[in-house]
Amino acid sequence: MPGYWYAKKKENAKQDGLILMKVDALLLDIDGVLVVGDQTVPGAPEAIRWLIDQGIPYRYISNSTQRSRKEIAERLRKAGVTISIDQLQTPVVAALSLLEEKVSRHAAS
Repeated sequence: MPGYWYAKKKENAKQDGLILMKVDALLLDIDGVLVVGDQTVPGAPEAIRWLIDQGIPYRYISNSTQRSRKEIAERLRKAGVTISIDQLQTPVVAALSLLEEKVSRHAAS
């Protein structure tokens, strides 16, 4: 179910102000966007609850290779952010998925 999001227009846009964009889903970066260190960014938990209430699909992304998904999810929960591990994409998960796909393709040929 798509939702709508307000965004500032780019500097080279013809008009000033805000525009309404159709949003089918969102990827939410964690570090520096939802949390900074151990501090929750003001409004982050409320924004996540709003996405849930609007039925807008979202996933969390992190470039961290230092922590497991379980550790990252626990950190976010402590910060008041709603998350399940399945909603979290990390470089390790992406690499594993790619390797599984390549092995599966190789086995099928």
